[in-house]
Amino acid sequence: MFTNPVIQDFEFTMTEPGGVPQPHTLTALELSTGKIHRYGPAELAQLSGPPFPPDQTLVAFAADAELSCYLARGWPLPESVIDLRIEHMMCDLNTGSKAKGAKSLGANLEGALAFYGLTHAVENKSEMQVLAGERVPETPEEIEKIVAYCWEDVAATKKLWNVMESKLDDSSLWRGRYMKAVTRIHARGIPLDMVSYSLIKQRAHDLKMLWIRKLDPNCEIFDEVGSYKVKRFAEYLDKRGLLAAWPKTPKTGQPSKGSDAIRDVTAAHPSNVELAKLGELFNTENLLKNFSLTMDSEDRGRAGFFNAFGTSTGRNAPHGYIFAPAKWVRSLIKPGPGMAVAYMDWVSMEVGVGAKLSGDEKLMEAYLSGDAHMMLAKQGGMAPMDASKSASKSPYACGPGCGGSECKKLPGCAEFAAHCDARAQCKVCNLAAMYGAIVQTLVDKGLTKEQARRTLKHHHSVYTTFWEWVEDQIEAADIHGEAETLDGWRIKVDAESKGFNARSVGNFFVQANSAAIMRLAAVLATERGLGICAIVHDAFLLEAPIWDMARQVAELKACMDEASAVILDGFVLGVDGWNESDWVVYPARYEDERGKEFWAEVQTALVALEPQLATASV
Repeated sequence: MFTNPVIQDFEFTMTEPGGVPQPHTLTALELSTGKIHRYGPAELAQLSGPPFPPDQTLVAFAADAELSCYLARGWPLPESVIDLRIEHMMCDLNTGSKAKGAKSLGANLEGALAFYGLTHAVENKSEMQVLAGERVPETPEEIEKIVAYCWEDVAATKKLWNVMESKLDDSSLWRGRYMKAVTRIHARGIPLDMVSYSLIKQRAHDLKMLWIRKLDPNCEIFDEVGSYKVKRFAEYLDKRGLLAAWPKTPKTGQPSKGSDAIRDVTAAHPSNVELAKLGELFNTENLLKNFSLTMDSEDRGRAGFFNAFGTSTGRNAPHGYIFAPAKWVRSLIKPGPGMAVAYMDWVSMEVGVGAKLSGDEKLMEAYLSGDAHMMLAKQGGMAPMDASKSASKSPYACGPGCGGSECKKLPGCAEFAAHCDARAQCKVCNLAAMYGAIVQTLVDKGLTKEQARRTLKHHHSVYTTFWEWVEDQIEAADIHGEAETLDGWRIKVDAESKGFNARSVGNFFVQANSAAIMRLAAVLATERGLGICAIVHDAFLLEAPIWDMARQVAELKACMDEASAVILDGFVLGVDGWNESDWVVYPARYEDERGKEFWAEVQTALVALEPQLATASV
């Protein structure tokens, strides 16, 4: 099935986790011929290209590491790739019956071998990993030791290949093709403002204390030295009537300050300024405790670990990314001279995918309206049919600058605010419903029980065809023992098994096929040479020379359109961010509206801490 499979493993040094590798050792086994390859630093340096058949299939565990070494050596990527880590995660670990609290997939080589009752020959693997990654081996003894260790990884991967080969199919090659796209994106990196980054990193503790003193001046949440006090926070919430509805930690039942909890609560109450600042305080405090991004000498940022296929639905689950919970940090993204970036995302992707796959005409109407969340409010009777989230378009607002309930210039200002609040509730419901949410889920996301019941009831009553389709898909998956996306990503399903979660399986069909669209677009875009430097859930960050920006933006949009049309049988999802007015052109920096104000405060704070910056650009 696979042409000339070659198991390969590199050893390399790296300046920072997730950075650019400097490979120094390579070993490999050609499965078709049994030929063994061993290259220490001197021999590897002499190779101008891969010493394998031109039509090889690269086989590896965590193939993005090997592919990154190919790029670092200036070698062309192989046509075909099999990543046994991804295949093991999907074939053996991805089930609809997970332990409580399990949210992501992951595996290392030792664990994959243990799953099949096999062992790795290297007993001190962690020690050897450190040794091989610290520096290039120099003495004959060091070289022999590292080459032998590298070979043992190949031998261990061969054991895994022997037991997994029968589980692989053509879709395995497709996932390998996506790993090539991921590797190219990771290698390109994100253009960052290194000057501002270095200053923030240097003064992180001082910035953290400034934020705490500004947003918690009476020490209601943090103590005098900046330490978080959960009891104080509980009292803070209780005084404001927020304690009962605030998400709690599963172990202690205390109010959570985790990024997911903060995001959900602030999303459910977009007009609550105090909650927004509280959320940014916690996200910023968490970030500044150990402020660090994966950088390299060329001022490029990367995910510390891209973690492709890191969730049960096949989405990425990156670690150490600049697209972190604190939105102001994204303002560090800044194209270099002569360059520009564009953030392009699909419009309400999950809603569109759910509408098309289920055939629900009401849901499709909501999607095509351009604002699916306000349409749910209208269809459910929570807002009039002429309501709009835009103050300039709403007949109830006093004008483009209407402040809603705080404005009071016209009687309709409060109504405009109520429509926006209804939309916010429906947005929480719309997105969470695609994940199989129940009332408690929406309560955990910041809605009151009454709001949660009402919006979820509206969703089920308005989009009956969608929910009937979800139930049919869950039943069919249980009968067949698995659910599968249109590009071959699978999850095992057994309703009789311990820990079976029907909502998790119901969530799979929309989310996993949305991820399939993203993967196809990423493959198309990178193979066409476009400057993709980040994948952010359902969005891409594109970088290109200013003179070539129009062509690359148009080409990326075409890739995104083509991907949705292929997966959704001709239906093309809307795309935002491709208009020239959306581009970020040097010397401007990227700004997320949700973090724009905080970024300005960061600049002000840095000037206060470093007065000499008053005449410099931060």
